[in-house]
Amino acid sequence: MIRIKTLCILLIGCCCACATMVKSPEIGFVANDREAIVFGQMQFYANGKLAQYTGKSNQMIATHISIYSEQKPLNTNQFKPGELAFKSMLASDGHFSAKLPVGRYYIVEFNYTGITRYALGLRTYAPILGIKIPVPKVIIFDVLPRRATYIGAFIHRIDSETRPGNIVEKTFAVDIVDDFDKCRSIFLAKHPLAAQSVVSGISTFIPFAAPEN
Repeated sequence: MIRIKTLCILLIGCCCACATMVKSPEIGFVANDREAIVFGQMQFYANGKLAQYTGKSNQMIATHISIYSEQKPLNTNQFKPGELAFKSMLASDGHFSAKLPVGRYYIVEFNYTGITRYALGLRTYAPILGIKIPVPKVIIFDVLPRRATYIGAFIHRIDSETRPGNIVEKTFAVDIVDDFDKCRSIFLAKHPLAAQSVVSGISTFIPFAAPEN
């Protein structure tokens, strides 16, 4: 059973790698009507302990996203990644910026590499591999035309609790906090030409309604 579970985790990690990885904006890039910028920070805590950069180049959180529409069902296929993805490197303290087509997106999955024991992919609206989601919810954010939009500081948490019978129960949750001033300063240190376009547009949560059978 352990070997099968491990294989499933690795398969999910491989599938998640198939999303189109977008890049950070180039130095001098100016947001326009077709492409713009989002930025913020990702931090990961396991049982209250913050994951730290240890010198490994692969330590990152990959955020998989897809276009959001109320008329379009959410992706509930655990083996299907988002349409696009962007990276948050622990070497950069989790700060990220990404150049994306203008539009509204939802976060399909967070993929953790070099942080957890395996390349683990987790969703805020659907449990994966026995890790419970206390309150299933969907994260939405906007890529605004001609803007560099701050979408928040994401706090990822996996907590373990041992139940009677030596059963380990794990829960996963993501909170979003507003650390605009700090993240704005770090972003503008790399992209000073974007100073006039920076706005705050914190990501929001919406309830998840499971699809009817």
